[in-house]
Amino acid sequence: MYIEGIRMESVAGFVRIKEWVHILGLPAMGYLSSSKSFILGYNFYLLIVLSFFALAFAYSFNEYFDNKGKYRRSACYLSVSMLIASLSAAILISFVAFLLTLLGAALAISYSHSRIFLKSRPLVGTFVNSISFADLFLIGAATYSGIALESLLMSVLIAFVSVPFQVIHEIGHVASDRRRGLATTVSKLGNEKSVLIANISLAFSVVAAFLVYVFFKNVYTPVFTVSLSAALFWILRMENPFIARIYMRYCGIAYGILMVLGYIS
Repeated sequence: MYIEGIRMESVAGFVRIKEWVHILGLPAMGYLSSSKSFILGYNFYLLIVLSFFALAFAYSFNEYFDNKGKYRRSACYLSVSMLIASLSAAILISFVAFLLTLLGAALAISYSHSRIFLKSRPLVGTFVNSISFADLFLIGAATYSGIALESLLMSVLIAFVSVPFQVIHEIGHVASDRRRGLATTVSKLGNEKSVLIANISLAFSVVAAFLVYVFFKNVYTPVFTVSLSAALFWILRMENPFIARIYMRYCGIAYGILMVLGYIS
């Protein structure tokens, strides 16, 4: 089958599903951190649908503008249809979820669109990406019970801890980014300064984790966050960026699972 500009069998490649399917754990983690139970309501499944299409939109929109000569405009329409699907699911959950999804879409457009292109602004692009991940967590938390102070503090933690993930990703693409003239944090500032920024962000994430413990008596958050930070501190110093990205992904998945188990116990 063929849609003008993109074959149906290539849709998975266009939305780059393999790169983000594990990130669906973030909104699920947000939901379970609020519910503190494995008993899942109807809204949880709407949340997964919302998050699936929101991530598909963000990554396909980025793919379209990264390789604009490769796709016809109909591919962009396909990407926007995924945004509409995510917003439709969000409004069925709540107005707050809708607003947070709209915020995520605005960040994705600002990051990728050629007229704004925050992706090519050092530090700004890195932090916008990190805030987008925090927004996914917050959408999950809001789906269950609205936005509570603990969820807000956890979203701040997620934003800080996402910075080293983005830096590791940029290190792996630094050569191609420089060839294309992209001024990402790593391509502009270099590995050493970028790793320093990532480590500072990790320190702030640990502070946020201890604040969660102080205010909400959740001992698991600082324990698991310190463990993740130590792992990322080590991964940031790995010479092979491909291996570093694999370890990074496994660490992120393990952190999410442990945090959920901590909330439920």
